[in-house]
Amino acid sequence: MGSTDTDSTSELHKLYVEENLYVACAGRIELASEIISLFKQELAKLPSRIHGAIWTALNKAVHEHRMTHFQWDVIAPRHMFTPGEVFEKQHDKIIEEWQNYDLGLDMLVGTFHHSGLALLYLVGQVYDAQGQIAPGLVHSYAYPGFATIGTGGQMPIFGLTSATNTWG
Repeated sequence: MGSTDTDSTSELHKLYVEENLYVACAGRIELASEIISLFKQELAKLPSRIHGAIWTALNKAVHEHRMTHFQWDVIAPRHMFTPGEVFEKQHDKIIEEWQNYDLGLDMLVGTFHHSGLALLYLVGQVYDAQGQIAPGLVHSYAYPGFATIGTGGQMPIFGLTSATNTWG
């Protein structure tokens, strides 16, 4: 469900289900369809749906999407004074901006290994135990596992963690 200040609704189109691909989105959900399209293209190239190949395909899709948006959201308006040219003295600033660039989109991607094993990936920034951003934008969760996204993600994590501790 998508939430507003007064209501919860399914009309926000935060869920994508097709061809053994299940995606839930939070944040800038308008970008999700772009990544999903790229991911489907990469999946179609795979000879076999195994974890490593699926993880690589998702990473390629996310990275390609991020590079394209960074080029047009950051480099072109801030650093490119003539088409295709950036001053050499700007390179360090561009690298710093790239490292801090966040699309503001989180996705939970579920799919299946060719053997039928469920696979779960979180696309977005994840923080480690020290509160630092963990490297990478595509994170795999071992089966059986769980992950949550969105501004309200801490409540489901608490509930899922409590249930896991209670049930064994």
